[in-house]
Amino acid sequence: SQSVVHTTQQIGDLWHEGNSVGEMQPLTSALARAEDALFKKGAQFWERWQAKHGRCASALPTISTRKVAGIHMVCCKAENADANATPLVCLHGYGSGSGIYYNSLIPLAESWPGPVYVLDSPGCGLSDRPEWHLPTGLRCELAEAEDFWIDRVEAWREAMQLERMVLCGHSVGGCIHRGPQTRPLPLLTGPSSSWLIQLTRPIC
Repeated sequence: SQSVVHTTQQIGDLWHEGNSVGEMQPLTSALARAEDALFKKGAQFWERWQAKHGRCASALPTISTRKVAGIHMVCCKAENADANATPLVCLHGYGSGSGIYYNSLIPLAESWPGPVYVLDSPGCGLSDRPEWHLPTGLRCELAEAEDFWIDRVEAWREAMQLERMVLCGHSVGGCIHRGPQTRPLPLLTGPSSSWLIQLTRPIC
């Protein structure tokens, strides 16, 4: 069985330097190990699926992880991927993380012409925990709450120097779609009802 090339940072170093919550480091180490195990299982699933359906297995795409602008990402590239092609950026839903794409990441990368990125949303998984400075509950404006996440994903896009990207948002991940860099329309995988309400607003 081919193994996934998982070139991640040293476990324990993923929690960004300067974070005052030092006791969280063991937790992030456990999360890094769990993420690694999940994506390896996903690779094994894909190899079994190909064998079962008589498909000729090629070299598996490589998987690597790193943190950019406070956002932890899992990057998957097929052997024949065009580094200059528009990337696919996958966002998870509420209370989740990049691991929900563990068994679909490699098939996506094999079908997508460019790189595929799966992000941990701010405050989730191995991404930074930015301080919440807005009101809570009904006192918080919806647009301001959305911008809390959108601005950080946008900072990641700028740091990655991506002029364009296609977003694949699952559930709440479908809310992060505004901006000309996401045209054409984002891909939705079980979007939340709050996102469907936003369909009445222009995407601009």
